[in-house]
Formats: sequence, C-alpha cells, structure tokens
Amino acid sequence: MIETERLKLRLLEKDDLNSVFEIYSKDEITKPYGMYPIENIKKANKFLDTLMKDKEHGIVLKSTNKVIGTIGVVGVSEKNKRCEIGYVLLPEFWGKGYMTEAVNSFVRFLFNASDINRIETFIHPDNIASCKIVEKTGFVREGLLRQRGIVRGKFQDYYLYSILREDINNINGA
Repeated sequence: MIETERLKLRLLEKDDLNSVFEIYSKDEITKPYGMYPIENIKKANKFLDTLMKDKEHGIVLKSTNKVIGTIGVVGVSEKNKRCEIGYVLLPEFWGKGYMTEAVNSFVRFLFNASDINRIETFIHPDNIASCKIVEKTGFVREGLLRQRGIVRGKFQDYYLYSILREDINNINGA
C-alpha cells in the first residue's frame, strides 16, 4: 500500500465492486479510454476481475475510506524497462489535487520498487486537466501521436508524456 497525506493507494479487492461500478459507469470517465460506461453490476464484477488481475490500485480517500478512483500500470515492456500508467477519478473529486497526489506517489513507487527506467502516459489533447496533472508531477510532453487509437469507432490523437528515472528529482515534492 502507498500512503500520501490524504490518500491510500492499494490493490483493488472484491469488496470494491460497488466503487468500480460507480466509477466506470460514468461516460466522462470511460470515453477517453474508448470504453462505453459499464451498464450493470454483473459487467462491473467481470471488469473488476480484470483490474485485480492487472494489479490495479484503488485510490482511497483516507478521511472516508471511499475508493474515488483507480491508478495502475496498463502496459509493460520488460525488455525496454518501460511502462505505461493510466488513472481515473470520480468527477466530484476533480480539481482538488487528489490525482496529482496519487500520480506523484505512484510514480515514485514504480521507480523505487522496480527497475523501470521510463514511465509513459497517453492523454487526449482535450483533457487539459490530465495534462496539467502529469506536468506538475514532472512528466515531459514528447509530442502528438496522430490517430494513435480508436475511441468509439473514430481515430483519436493523443499526447505522449514520459518521465525517466533520472528525472526523479523533478517529481513534485522531491
């Protein structure tokens, strides 16, 4: 488990089913990932199994013990010592610094607990808040990847951001 001033980041568990359903049933959360909102608890349960298998972390608000989002590694290249992270947060918690706190601590954890040298994230150009989060954490925008993915049947551009192990001193709060 990873702890910050206001948050705990811990592996998701079966008891988090209702929280996962609440989070991933929201269009504003699923759309940037090319997903459609989860429609019912049965589908949420199957999705939670996938998240647990992938060792996704719940972002837990310490004051209420509520899971308000998720963060995790969504792709790894062992050979190249590189990984990709992804994260989501319930909209009612946006703009309060929680995700910056979570990303900052998760990045530190990844560098300290593994031999990863490079962490990447891909962000939709319209997601200005997410761009600000990673920039505050020390990520560098490397460029625009044109039509990198398909979101709900349409090609979509993404910004590529990265942070390197050697940048650890640039991480907010270092």
